[in-house]
Amino acid sequence: MTAKQPKIGSSAAPPASPRSIRPAEHDDADLAAGANCNRPGLDPLLLTGRGITLGSISVGSRADFEAMNRAIALHRLRPVIDRTFPFAEAKAAYRHFEGRGHFGKVVIAHS
Repeated sequence: MTAKQPKIGSSAAPPASPRSIRPAEHDDADLAAGANCNRPGLDPLLLTGRGITLGSISVGSRADFEAMNRAIALHRLRPVIDRTFPFAEAKAAYRHFEGRGHFGKVVIAHS
């Protein structure tokens, strides 16, 4: 997967080309892009016949997101970190992650 994905449907971004969307390179990876098919400049027919599966998910409102972040800060919630690898051992970190034996986040640190 490339480092930059199109931001389709973002009101702040110019219309992105659906031609730039391609199937994931990894077996278990999915491409997630927000889209509003009623937005000018996005022709849903350009997405057909390319091996792309379109799905819809709902997300909460910005107010819900901000309330969640306040609750996280108030209760001092922190992510569980299973293991931290130095950047030089990034391949080992990915192998550890792929082994699915971790509990929590697998972190690759850089300085």
